[in-house]
Amino acid sequence: MPLDEAIAKAKPKVFTRNTLQLYYMMLVSMMLAWANGYDGSLMSGINAMPQYQKYFGASMTGGSTGIVFAIYPIGFLVGSPFTGPVGDLHGFMAGRFLCGFGIAVGQGSGVTYAAEIAHPAWRSAFTSMYNTFYFVGAMIVAWVTYGTLAIKSDYAWRVPVYLQAVAPALVLISAPFLAESPRWLLAHGRQDDAQAMLAKYHGDGNSTSPLVGLEMREMVAGISLEGTDKVWWDYRALFNSHEARWRIAMVIGMAFIGQWAGNASVTYFAPVMLKQAGVKSSREQILYVAILNTLSYPCAAFAAIFIAGRFGRRTIFITASLLFCLEFIIITAMTAIYSKPQYLRHANISASKTIVAFIFLFRLTYSLTFTPLHPVYPIECLSFETRAKGAGFYAIMDSVSTFFNTYVTPIGLGRAGWKFYFLYIIWNALIPIVIYLFAVETHGRTLEELTDIFRAPNPRKASTKKKKVIFPEDDLQVASTVVVDEGEVTKSRDA
Repeated sequence: MPLDEAIAKAKPKVFTRNTLQLYYMMLVSMMLAWANGYDGSLMSGINAMPQYQKYFGASMTGGSTGIVFAIYPIGFLVGSPFTGPVGDLHGFMAGRFLCGFGIAVGQGSGVTYAAEIAHPAWRSAFTSMYNTFYFVGAMIVAWVTYGTLAIKSDYAWRVPVYLQAVAPALVLISAPFLAESPRWLLAHGRQDDAQAMLAKYHGDGNSTSPLVGLEMREMVAGISLEGTDKVWWDYRALFNSHEARWRIAMVIGMAFIGQWAGNASVTYFAPVMLKQAGVKSSREQILYVAILNTLSYPCAAFAAIFIAGRFGRRTIFITASLLFCLEFIIITAMTAIYSKPQYLRHANISASKTIVAFIFLFRLTYSLTFTPLHPVYPIECLSFETRAKGAGFYAIMDSVSTFFNTYVTPIGLGRAGWKFYFLYIIWNALIPIVIYLFAVETHGRTLEELTDIFRAPNPRKASTKKKKVIFPEDDLQVASTVVVDEGEVTKSRDA
């Protein structure tokens, strides 16, 4: 029985006691993305504060600023290998290192947990919503730093730093009350508990639900009780087969494709970009960042609900990269014009306004495309046996790409100025080609169905076959699955 048919027979109820509890569990996992977003915008805001710069003897660009930003992904990198084991079984710099270490473990587990407990009918929307909470944290801290900028003492930057503990504290308090993932329960020999969890949250208390039966059958078939996920140090399953190598290639690709698109400059160093565009006041820079983060969240949430579940991942990624390329071409050209004193004053003013507008446009485009899918796509590409460790490996790759962003970007912006943006133009021009040739489409398939795709000789080609489920008018209980591949049509009956 196809997933679509099972969902059609057992349509989930939106508001029941069980579904409300499921929403709460998803919300708790999303607070980890909130914590990550808080840190990203925290440094963006306080880096523009004169109080912070005076206290640490820092500037907005350069190597010393780069290491302060980069120490967080270094902590994330060190913490990343612990994501798999945990999932399966003094000073400002030190504090940021520990924050990165904790977020690596928590966020890697959080997105995995969200993907595994989400109702299949809503999985795409809910798991896509996960990373949108990055902007909840970013939005909160941006307005906090805008407000505390008026404080003349060091508390201008200390208060936002202290408030960074709020989201992790909420997760810590809530964690003991969360249900375990059904796949984790089954993988540890607790089949009855897995069945009960699915019946409660996916069948609304009905253990005979067709959907619950389908999920159990697929999980039993796909989960090994003797897999390498039971051995914390064994990462061979990520690389020891054609299927595994294709899966991990998608994970590695997503870690770099999204992070190097230009969002580092627009997220971490937006005040620097704004300063190069003529926005000189620290208060005005932080205000722009606060408005940018406030607009980004509804865009990301809209995309998670109405875009991620309706369009293919490949289509979204290719379209986004092309738009990023165009937006940075305009930002680069206008910044070049603004930097030349020989141009007329009105031309400089127009260039400045255009730069600000396209900084906003880039961020909103990113929010509508990569933000909801950036952490979800790697999880979709991993099997259960490798999901926790694969999430840890993704975190390692993501932290490597983020380290480049946070350490190299302030140096590049300080030394090369607007010419540094050419890197983003070239990168975003090449990425659509790479995605078209190699990226596997995961949209519209269960986590278990993807196994057949990745076992194909060419998973990318297998994933782009068009698939439809047809319900005949005379028999709604029997469906035909129609697969279209390069002009040929075949039909198979599903009982």
